[in-house]
Amino acid sequence: MMDTKRTITVAICGVQPRSGTTTQALQIVSYLQMMGYEAAYIELANQGYIEQMRKLYKDVSVDRKCVEYERISMYCSIVDVNEEEPYDFLVKDYGAMDQEGFNQISFLDQDIQIICGGVKPNEIFAVNEVLKKPEYFPAKIIFSFTPPDQKEGITSLMTKRAGNTFFANYNPDPFSFDSTMNKSYRIIMGNYMSGTAAYTMRKSSVKKRIMILGKNYLKIIQESKICKCIGVLAYTVLLYFFFHK
Repeated sequence: MMDTKRTITVAICGVQPRSGTTTQALQIVSYLQMMGYEAAYIELANQGYIEQMRKLYKDVSVDRKCVEYERISMYCSIVDVNEEEPYDFLVKDYGAMDQEGFNQISFLDQDIQIICGGVKPNEIFAVNEVLKKPEYFPAKIIFSFTPPDQKEGITSLMTKRAGNTFFANYNPDPFSFDSTMNKSYRIIMGNYMSGTAAYTMRKSSVKKRIMILGKNYLKIIQESKICKCIGVLAYTVLLYFFFHK
């Protein structure tokens, strides 16, 4: 039986660079947070994504080793993870498999493995070579940037892996969640997500989810002056209920 009290680890990598790996990692963190879990992103490929992101985006906050943007907690190393923050899921970005330094042993040792690839001529053959290796058979495959008219054909070519094959839509902003992937992410997480639920519905988590939902709600009604006062009042009452019950 799975030990549901521990942190679940999700390993994600690309067959080649620029396969949408980091985008999918951040999207999965967003999905898990939306579902009420504590999740964080860990950059393990030394690609400097977090550091460059800090230079590009505004409103990036840093608390010790944790970098946060758009409510996503990010770390440059597993040793930097704040032990005082009990995460339900850690999504680890291993970069590209064909790059020097790819840690195959560590990747395969994680609870869930995800491999990202493409369907262009120079990409699909690289994906095929990876699929030949039996150690990667349990991994979920996400194809990025796939034309809609090619999805059915690719799925049929995946044969026994068809059930573990998914297609990600084009998403230029990794911090803008694509809700059309909800079903795919739910299947990828499988029983790990439902298993942890009994241990994660803590009062602190409920408060955090209410805070996140409240921020999203307030952002939506900002454009309407008429609704603004009503929205703020409703949000205040909601917070009072959860914090003083």
